[in-house]
Amino acid sequence: AHEVSHTPSLRMALLYQGLVHQARGDKESDLATTGELLDITARYGLPAFSGYADIIRCWALGDSAGSASAEGIERASGTAQLLWDMGCRYCQTYYRSFVAEMLAASGRWTEALDKIDECLRLADLLDERLHTSELHLKKARILLAMGGEPADVQDSLGQAAATARTACKYRTETEALALSQALAPARPDVAARLSELAALRPELSVHLSGPRPGQALFS
Repeated sequence: AHEVSHTPSLRMALLYQGLVHQARGDKESDLATTGELLDITARYGLPAFSGYADIIRCWALGDSAGSASAEGIERASGTAQLLWDMGCRYCQTYYRSFVAEMLAASGRWTEALDKIDECLRLADLLDERLHTSELHLKKARILLAMGGEPADVQDSLGQAAATARTACKYRTETEALALSQALAPARPDVAARLSELAALRPELSVHLSGPRPGQALFS
């Protein structure tokens, strides 16, 4: 897209590149990618892409310890609502969950949990379940970090694994089952499914020991 100066393709490529960087916890690369995307949106007047890039950039501007400023959290949340008001409903649950990550990284656990629950309600409202399994997994991690009831953590992990399996999201299912097994007495059915997943996708074995160095905890 750079070589042929095709702006529509470039803006899409940069947006998805930014999302990949976010999932990997690579803030430095995300700042570069979203910076270029925001330059393009300012030049050509692309408000929706500007909003998506701004939310990702707010996440990336958190410090090296992962915490985000109150201003960045408010800006990302406001931008998500602005996109909603513009009629941009697609993947709202995905982008709003970045706000939950920012809140969690700042130790604002109750607000983070409320934001995830808001995203899950929106998934029902919009009948859009592309990100539901990841939302349940994020909820489980937030509950665990804030000292929630073990039964509630396991319930969220169970929902994450079940919805991920239906959607063939092997990584999310592996992460949910591995965490469930680490927190509770070993269950033969969980161990058997993890073995199946390892056979299907051997590279997923890295997730059995927790997030990789630099990986976003809640992505």
